[in-house]
Amino acid sequence: CEVGGKELIMMVDNDGSSCARLAAEKGHVEALQVLCEVGGKELIMMVRKDGRSCALVAAANGHVEALRILCEAGGKELIMKADNNGLSCAHVAAQNGHVEALRVVCEAGGKELIMM
Repeated sequence: CEVGGKELIMMVDNDGSSCARLAAEKGHVEALQVLCEVGGKELIMMVRKDGRSCALVAAANGHVEALRILCEAGGKELIMKADNNGLSCAHVAAQNGHVEALRVVCEAGGKELIMM
C-alpha cells in the first residue's frame, strides 16, 4: 500500500470487486485491517455490480472477525446495505447458518436490520 497508496487499493476488477471485498470474502483479517486504515470508509462502502458489499460477503461466509472490523470501520450504514436482490448481511448469515456472524450484524444493525 505504501507504493500505490490509496489510488491502488481503490481500484476494482471487472465485476466491481474491491480488494477489501475480496479480503472480506476470504476472511483475511490482517489484510482487511490494513485496507481499512489506508482506504477508510470510502473503500469499505464500495459495492460490486451486484450490490454486494464487503460486509455482506463476510457475513455470507461466516467470517466473524472480518465482520467486526467492518462494523467498526463502516458502522450501521455498511451493515444496512442490501444487494441488488434485497438481501442484507442478516439474510445471508442466516441463510448459510452462520449464527455468530448473525449476532454480530444484528448487534450492529439493530431491529431495523431484522425488519428488512
